[in-house]
Amino acid sequence: MEPHRWGQRAGLYQPSREAKPMPRIRNTMAKLDPETFSFHFCNLEFANGRNCSYLCYQVEGRLSGSPGLSEQGVFVNEVCGDTRRHAELCFLDWFHERLSPDEYYHVTWFISWSPCSYCAREVAEFLKWHRNIKLSILAARLYYCRDHEQGLRSLCNSGAQLAIMFYRDFRYCWDNFVYHHGRHFIPWENINVNSRLLATKLEDILKNPLEKLHPNTFSFHFCNLEFAYDRKYSYLCYQVEGRLSGSPGLFEQGVFVNEVCEENCRHAELCFLDWFHVRLSPDEYYHVTWFISWSPCSNCARQVAEFLKQHRNVELSIFAARLYYWQRNKPGLRNMCSSGAQLAIMFYQDFRYCWDNFVHNSGREFSPWEKINVNSRLLATKLEDILK
Repeated sequence: MEPHRWGQRAGLYQPSREAKPMPRIRNTMAKLDPETFSFHFCNLEFANGRNCSYLCYQVEGRLSGSPGLSEQGVFVNEVCGDTRRHAELCFLDWFHERLSPDEYYHVTWFISWSPCSYCAREVAEFLKWHRNIKLSILAARLYYCRDHEQGLRSLCNSGAQLAIMFYRDFRYCWDNFVYHHGRHFIPWENINVNSRLLATKLEDILKNPLEKLHPNTFSFHFCNLEFAYDRKYSYLCYQVEGRLSGSPGLFEQGVFVNEVCEENCRHAELCFLDWFHVRLSPDEYYHVTWFISWSPCSNCARQVAEFLKQHRNVELSIFAARLYYWQRNKPGLRNMCSSGAQLAIMFYQDFRYCWDNFVHNSGREFSPWEKINVNSRLLATKLEDILK
């Protein structure tokens, strides 16, 4: 297997087959000028014109019996031709050359944008290879892009601590990373109001289950292409209806997504079962409905089947946007259905129902993509062949 580029062999940096030669790091600087800091770290919810990410870092290390190491500075995106290298990866390249396997490090980042999905995965992989590093990240703003939510979850699951910057953090950065010429930090309007708003959004991103999905996330991950590339995560929209004899009905709904921790990925179906198991009552009957971006893999199908055998008071209906093609998957789906699960393909009315109930749609109507029902009929025929 080709080593990851953060892997170590005789203590050396090992580029992956796809990795291009690393340019010499030129963009580390001691401090920022006041205008750059105030503009790029201003914690607006939607900040236009901030196309660069700035990273103020502190590295504290300690060898056994020796004084502590302390370094600090600032990184900014590197742009070379058409290639843009984000500040996080510039820091990792710089830091990798200074690492000692015998020293423990506490690294703190104050960063103008939270990491994009790609950088988040790279940082998570870096932390996997270097267990002697503790990383704390304080972000001025959240970077909204495709799969950014899953990237941040992966990053936190790898051990990184992620939080939003508040007034005290901005003031600390001003005092330590800005050429302020003795001037005190003057906060901008609504600095802590904005921080509280962003902190709530981050809390929602990191929790599982989610309340609802972003419209772009739903449209991308539930699009029912026969062969869907780059959809590496499964999303599960659930509804749980239950009724105790003589009592009002229970109703809950939300969204689960894969949990990634190091090299392990726990699919959304199993995340739901773990969550649901502690809520089950043997005296109540439940009807559970899943709207899921991928049909279950063989392992998930097997565990769902086992769950249904152990809990006869649970009825499960599954509507899948796409079929997960894997040869070993077919017996798993048959076994799951024979254990009582009802499995079907999502059609237009199901996608619209999900849009209305599981998406932050801001009152917008669902707009179907091209060939939505043609694709559904094709997938339904394939599912029928699998199950017969």
